[in-house]
Amino acid sequence: MDAVGETGVDIRIGAPPPVGKPPEKTALRGGTVEAKLLTVRPGRRGRDETARPPAERRGSGAASDPPAGRILVLLVPDASQLPPDLEPGSWRVFLRFARR
Repeated sequence: MDAVGETGVDIRIGAPPPVGKPPEKTALRGGTVEAKLLTVRPGRRGRDETARPPAERRGSGAASDPPAGRILVLLVPDASQLPPDLEPGSWRVFLRFARR
């Protein structure tokens, strides 16, 4: 207790820093990175540009995906296995699926 009669509160957010030497990056053969599939959803459909006059249209209307395409949301548990310069469109990604 301090002089006012109240107790102090120590709030810490996050995990404690790891103790010891940091783990070495373990590169899997062939650039393989394991990930968990979180969500699958259909691709975006193109907008119907004939619905509005050209003066009222916003954007280029190019926000569409291939008709048979699917959007996959992946979780990579160890991000140290990912390339440091990972940006959308700068890498090709190949998927291989294995049942649990």
